[in-house]
Amino acid sequence: MVNLPIKLKNISLSNHILAIFLFAFLIEIPCYASGQNPFSAAVKVNDKSITYYEISQRALFLEFLNIPGDSNIIARNQLIDDLLKIGAAEEHGLVPNDEKLGLGMAEFASRGNLSSKEFLDKIKQYGISEQTFRDFITTQIAWRQFINSKFGPLSTVTENQLNISLNANSNSNFKVLLSEIILPVQPGEELKAKELAEQISKIRSFEEFSDAARKYSVAPTRRVGGRIKWKELDKLPNIVKPLILGVSIGEVTAPLAIENGIALFQLRGIEELVLKRKPPKTIEYLIYEFPKRDKNLKQSLEVNISHCDDFYSITNKDSRYKLQRETLSPNKIEKKILNFLKNLDENEKIFSSSDDTFKVIMLCKRNEFLPKKPEHLEAFRSSVRNQRLENFAENYLSDLRASANIMEYEP
Repeated sequence: MVNLPIKLKNISLSNHILAIFLFAFLIEIPCYASGQNPFSAAVKVNDKSITYYEISQRALFLEFLNIPGDSNIIARNQLIDDLLKIGAAEEHGLVPNDEKLGLGMAEFASRGNLSSKEFLDKIKQYGISEQTFRDFITTQIAWRQFINSKFGPLSTVTENQLNISLNANSNSNFKVLLSEIILPVQPGEELKAKELAEQISKIRSFEEFSDAARKYSVAPTRRVGGRIKWKELDKLPNIVKPLILGVSIGEVTAPLAIENGIALFQLRGIEELVLKRKPPKTIEYLIYEFPKRDKNLKQSLEVNISHCDDFYSITNKDSRYKLQRETLSPNKIEKKILNFLKNLDENEKIFSSSDDTFKVIMLCKRNEFLPKKPEHLEAFRSSVRNQRLENFAENYLSDLRASANIMEYEP
């Protein structure tokens, strides 16, 4: 039982009632190490603190939800992240109001087929306070609102991007040749490490980057100047790929915050890999026929047409000008046309001619899937967008952690 530093003798009735109230409240708190104040700071994040009581409450909540792993360690890390998340949301005025909070609590409780009241009753029986649940939901909503506000426009999935993600019909990939530097970040020296990383990111010489790797990097590759063997781009971590795609040969990526360090990569080379293309389920193509004597039109088509949709701007009511666009399985396409299409990339065209007619054949798209209902496509679009937002959120939280002053106290 917790020893209360309160004397109950010779006090007024109101103070007596207060003491009883405090006693009733504190006996519900789990036992702590002798002499430890449950409301003292266990962790300090910038100018805010996390108490031992908050950690114990979150740990109980995680156990209640059957989250695997060491609940105390997970709780501590979650609460550190929560302070960073809620801080970012507060700066932009995106903390949820009572109405949104109530809806969020109800939605969470409904996952277990419970009302908010039923869920609160259950966690109270487990020793978890209502405030612990409210704080948990508040952070979730605030962070979601913040990420949508900051990165929503960047996560939009265009029709072309949707087709690329859905069809996965590219016949090429890339391999990249990189050098790396991993800078250690010691507690209290975060600013120094960040300044050094900024200096290294401005290097444009392979030799200078290798020298910096030998001098500063803690990665095993430091002995060879940070040089890494050829890697397929698709096999790099998702967090690294966009950084590599954003630089040219010789350039260095922006500093990437990682656990206890900062990573930088220099692009030394890039090569295209030709992959075996899967047989398409359907091929979308276009054929445009017109009189051979209309040479001006042929010249215009050669220069101004770069997409199948461009043909709709040059339609002619003359019956000798014919536009045909089809989406068929390969076995239903005329063999001569199919042979032309096999050698074309998307939106690439070829001209053929007969006695008095020119014919333009253009490949619009190869599809490795059979057409689905629009709602399926929209569900996939939403999934792609959500994945992008998750990546943005993960990267941004890593940056917040790297720049935060986090101090943990011994229990």
